[in-house]
Amino acid sequence: MESDKRILIVDDDKSILDSLSLLFGLVGYRVDVLERGLDLPVKLAAAPDVILIDIALQDTDGRFLCKFLKDSPQFRHIPVIMMSAAYDRGSLDRYGCNAEDFIAKPYTVEHLVKTVQRYVSA
Repeated sequence: MESDKRILIVDDDKSILDSLSLLFGLVGYRVDVLERGLDLPVKLAAAPDVILIDIALQDTDGRFLCKFLKDSPQFRHIPVIMMSAAYDRGSLDRYGCNAEDFIAKPYTVEHLVKTVQRYVSA
């Protein structure tokens, strides 16, 4: 049964988008995906319950997207989980991103699902 909870995943790697979309769909979430970070404002019309953002996007820096969300009164309540294979949690703090969480790639499916569930259920 599909949940009314919505996850937005922003990553420029189509294989990651496909696998995470399938994973969270199987868990029961509604999933929206974006390959281009600069398209984020379009997807915010249907406010997600949590947003996963890759830091290293081809068209922009995911930390700037996170900062945009957290600086916006309209969107700051949405939990943001940053993901990266090349950066660490400290790089978020230096940019003033204020993301709720950080997941290093590669990640385990169990850890990823539990982290998302913690913020969707909050």
